[in-house]
Amino acid sequence: MEKLACKKCGLIDVPKIVKKSNNNVAFCSDCGTYIKNVPHDIPKFYIGKYKGMAISSVTDVGYLEWFLANIEKLSANAREGIKAQIAFIKTGKGRHE
Repeated sequence: MEKLACKKCGLIDVPKIVKKSNNNVAFCSDCGTYIKNVPHDIPKFYIGKYKGMAISSVTDVGYLEWFLANIEKLSANAREGIKAQIAFIKTGKGRHE
């Protein structure tokens, strides 16, 4: 996790990350003020057939390709995760989490 600046106290440090509902939330490690929501380390599907599953655990290439082509509102983290999983399944090479 990179260092973030607290807008309240001005501290620039690695924040405290707390899981709240489906979000990871960054709080100032000094004063406890909310800083921002941060992306999950392991991208997951939050809608569809594989809802709640890690992208790296889905082996249905057809679904992964369809999802990538048809779902517009994807985070960069999820989009890259799907591309990497497709490449891993097709070639057996690459990053697999």
